[in-house]
Amino acid sequence: MKKTTLFLLLTLIGSTSYAQKADTNKKKVKITIPKSELFKDIKTYNIIVQGDDTWNADYADKTTKTYEHNVPKNTIEDYTKKDAANPDVRVLMGYKGATYKKADNGTYVLDGDFKYLVLGKNNEILYEKGSNAKMYSPTYINGKPNQSLASDLNNLGYKYLTDNNILATEKEFSLNYGLFEKAEEFPELVEFNTKTDEFLNKIAGNSLDQAYLTDLEKFYLGYVGKEYKKLKPKDYNKVIYLNLSLTQVFLFNFDKALEYLETAKQGAGMMSMWPDEATANIKSLMAVNQKNIGTKVANPTFDSVYYIYLNGTVSQDGKTLTGKLKTDRFANRAEGSILQANDPTQAKVWAYKDNGDVDFVVVNDKTTITTDKGQELKFIKYDNGFILVEKTADSCYKKYESGSNDIYCEKDGKFELKK
Repeated sequence: MKKTTLFLLLTLIGSTSYAQKADTNKKKVKITIPKSELFKDIKTYNIIVQGDDTWNADYADKTTKTYEHNVPKNTIEDYTKKDAANPDVRVLMGYKGATYKKADNGTYVLDGDFKYLVLGKNNEILYEKGSNAKMYSPTYINGKPNQSLASDLNNLGYKYLTDNNILATEKEFSLNYGLFEKAEEFPELVEFNTKTDEFLNKIAGNSLDQAYLTDLEKFYLGYVGKEYKKLKPKDYNKVIYLNLSLTQVFLFNFDKALEYLETAKQGAGMMSMWPDEATANIKSLMAVNQKNIGTKVANPTFDSVYYIYLNGTVSQDGKTLTGKLKTDRFANRAEGSILQANDPTQAKVWAYKDNGDVDFVVVNDKTTITTDKGQELKFIKYDNGFILVEKTADSCYKKYESGSNDIYCEKDGKFELKK
């Protein structure tokens, strides 16, 4: 009997030792999307599907050499905002790789390099990415790869616009926040919950101001480092930093919001899917709050998503080629084989002469380009690929014709991203 009583007592203690809980919740709130001045002016769009030399040119538009005319009208786009002639933003979509592959479950997938290049009204680079990925195709029906490929890329481009709030003025977000449950015996935690409820109501009522948010951040920071009985420290910190992250979202301090969120994530547990949605929310708002956008595509063409075009001379190991040059905009990571003599994933520079002749060099770290305006460019090796760069004032390098803010500096014969 005594053993049974002792066992029940230990079980009761074990089950209540962490009765106090810190928990994450979600609240759906429709908010007016904050945007920088550049993105406030974006009202219309167009999506341009650009093929490469592996595509069947018979299906390209004879004038533009692009493939968007193969895209049948769909239900996902807002055609009242589509303007093919003079849009505020153009999404250039490309794809390199084998076309459709049949998966084991009978569906079809695209497996290869997807290319994105989003341009503003004056060809400013708003976004760029070369992404090696595999994507299920909802449009590959009746064996029409050209039409399906164009449709899939078109839909990916439109998904980018919607996911990143490019066209929307308001949107419903699922906001992650934290509260303490069974907090009655701790007045400080009750106050925390009360302040958080007030915060959420102000978000829903679109009645936030900077002074309130700054004070709220200080309030939440006042809880950092405190301990309460029956409350796991990791769970406690998860709630504090999750709410701190949310204050920074509405102060538009997105980098700081991500920092707080990373600290919160350390308390989420290995098996938790959270806070992926919170991260996506922040990054979608970052996209439309860029301010320092100045780099443009100098020579837009029907294949700008794949190549950079410039005039000048390319030099390598004493050999020079002069004329209209083009080189890969992104690394190609999904084609060819390293066993091939002419690996199509290798970076190249093509030179086109006035008489129509073309030659090329395979890039190495000795390859340089001098533009017709006298600008000196070079290729540096980074992440198993070559990047065309220009020198910065501190003798490091940045990617040429790119909206990226990444700076590459040489250390011990290798290039590293500047912190």
